[in-house]
Amino acid sequence: PEREVQKWVADRLRLKQGRSYSIEREPHVVGEKEPDVRIRAKPTDANCSMEIKVADSWTLTELDDALEAQLCGRYLRSDQGRYGVLLLVHQESRPLGWEDKATGTYLAFSEVVTRLRTRALAISGEGHHAPQPEIAVLDVSGC
Repeated sequence: PEREVQKWVADRLRLKQGRSYSIEREPHVVGEKEPDVRIRAKPTDANCSMEIKVADSWTLTELDDALEAQLCGRYLRSDQGRYGVLLLVHQESRPLGWEDKATGTYLAFSEVVTRLRTRALAISGEGHHAPQPEIAVLDVSGC
């Protein structure tokens, strides 16, 4: 389940943090919305929000919304918190993939990632104070 994956990722990051950074699980941010994980650099107090989605249980439209509305729209609005990561976890293969309702085609996981990375790049180029999202992948579907 997604909640367990979020806890596991936070735990793995916490084990490696040392003196470089600290990990907060679901801290409160603007408008009482909470990213799954917040990574805070200890020397500078810079921070990075991380939203974690198990891609297998989300539609393509929901993944688009996770990037644009949730990560960028809620968590990356502050000047002190413009950087963030949408971590896509791929656990089980989907024979058909993800349906793109606009075209009626189905996308493989790699195509979903490419689509989201392209959109993240466009968002980060919208202006000097625009959110700066990145897409990261943890693919264990072949295990």
